Parts: sequence; C-alpha cells; structure tokens
Amino acid sequence: MAIRIFLTIRTEEGKAESVHKTLTRFPEVVESHRVLTGDYDVVAFVEVKTMDRYRAFSVDQIATIEGVIDYTSFLTIGPGE
Repeated sequence: MAIRIFLTIRTEEGKAESVHKTLTRFPEVVESHRVLTGDYDVVAFVEVKTMDRYRAFSVDQIATIEGVIDYTSFLTIGPGE
C-alpha cells in the first residue's frame, strides 16, 4: 500500500513555475499544481512505499529545489480507511 502525502510549497517570487516543473520530473510526484491564491505557490501529491523513502525524498529532493522557501507535508488516509 502506498503512503500518500500532500505537499504545500512556498517559493521565492517568480519561481513557482520552475518548482512545479521540477516536481513533475520525480516519479514520486503523482500530481503538481500551481496555486493562484493563498499562502502557497505549489501543491503536490506524492506517493511512496515507506516513510523512510519519503523522508529521503523530502530532504534530498524537495528541500534542494531552487526557489523552495518552505513546504508542509500532510500524510493522508485513503478513502474508506
């Protein structure tokens, strides 16, 4: 069973599009969307097999994308669980 995480990401001004495009290159990222209003600039949906894999992905990939200021992870529970 996959672990599903929603990410909300704040970016430097003018970097939302490049962060979004970078995210779409990772196989763990199922969806990525630019956000037009609110506190965040990009929202992404991630699936991984283990929390250890997510921790590594989060630290080694997301946190190192140029333009990412901050991000918040929301671990989800699937429908009917």
